[in-house]
Amino acid sequence: MTQLIDLPLETLHHIAWQLSSRYRESAQDVQQEFQDGLTFARHSEKLTALSRLSRTCRHLRDIVQPILFHSVFDTEQTCVSLITTLNKRPDLANAVAELQVQGKGVSDDCDPATTEPSKEQSMLIELLSRHFQTETQQPPSLNGDESTTKVNPYAALLIALTPNVKRLHVEVGYWGLPTYQPGSLRCLKELSLAHQDTELGFDLADFYGVVQAAPALETLGCHMIANVSSTLVHENLTSLQIQYSCLTNENLQRLVTELPKLERFSYSSAGAVVNDEPEATPREIFEAIRLRSSTLKHLHVDLQLAVYMEEPGERDIIPSLACMQALQTLEISALALAVDGEATDGNVLTNALPSSIRSFTLLDPHGCMTEDISRLAEAERFPLLKEVSFYHPSNQPLEIATEPFVSRGIRCSNKGPFSW
Repeated sequence: MTQLIDLPLETLHHIAWQLSSRYRESAQDVQQEFQDGLTFARHSEKLTALSRLSRTCRHLRDIVQPILFHSVFDTEQTCVSLITTLNKRPDLANAVAELQVQGKGVSDDCDPATTEPSKEQSMLIELLSRHFQTETQQPPSLNGDESTTKVNPYAALLIALTPNVKRLHVEVGYWGLPTYQPGSLRCLKELSLAHQDTELGFDLADFYGVVQAAPALETLGCHMIANVSSTLVHENLTSLQIQYSCLTNENLQRLVTELPKLERFSYSSAGAVVNDEPEATPREIFEAIRLRSSTLKHLHVDLQLAVYMEEPGERDIIPSLACMQALQTLEISALALAVDGEATDGNVLTNALPSSIRSFTLLDPHGCMTEDISRLAEAERFPLLKEVSFYHPSNQPLEIATEPFVSRGIRCSNKGPFSW
């Protein structure tokens, strides 16, 4: 042990980082976060080794603890103790760069208005008042407020106590979050919100308090949105990924209207998310994203589970994306561009794509689109096109000639559900 602690300080830091569970600084794909969970939520063996190292002596504890708190996730059982630690140790709270929040469930049993609060509850009440009491906002109560959408006080506090967090993942219950002090989440770059249930969804506006407190926010990922009741406003947001959701035309307009720097937009529909109003058609999706035609570079639209797509009509499809002259990559469902079972003029794809396109993926192409695909390979007006993919998740791949693409130096893949 003496030999270990006598090592140079930078060597001890290097040892600690090698044992840590931090493998990357930023998420490349928020959608993958929903499938895998945040990186730090795994690798328990490395966390255990790091924890043991921190308990060997005070010297190593001071080195290791901030690294342990680089990535933090709460559970129902550990939520309150984590809040207590972060409150007592601001040095550790400031070290948190990645945070996954579930939030402890609220209960009427801990209403301080009817029962004498415990020491623990008194501490939480004081923290809630300190962080959220303003002239226009009352602090959340421990049993949830009385509004239609409850605010989870535990999740709210965990976020408020970690001012340097860069990546935040919130597992959303049937509750929202309060308004935070402007700029209080100044380091936050990536925010992902995932609905915990297997059906229904949440209102994105219930989490604008976090968005508005994060001036440097670049990426917002959402899983299972059912409503956007007010306009999303942010000056620096560049990536918006909406997965497994059901949004109306009005919802989509509210999402993109006030995002002047939006470069990446992803929307995948889901039948399990219930919305009282009709889901936006492909044409309505296009009308919304066209508002960002000067900035949008990457677009993904997957409508395989869209509830209205059982009987799509000509008026539902996207007329053309040719006006999107900043667009570089496009992944889109064929049913957004053509009506399945109806003959085309062979120019659906050549008319749909802008000349700026570099990578194009067609999801579940219709059998009647073979000629359209062939003409895409011959089109000279796409000089930047380097890659095309045809993905058939629900049927056998079409017979598509790849040679014309290859002869032009364009990579071409034609995959079925089990070869992607």
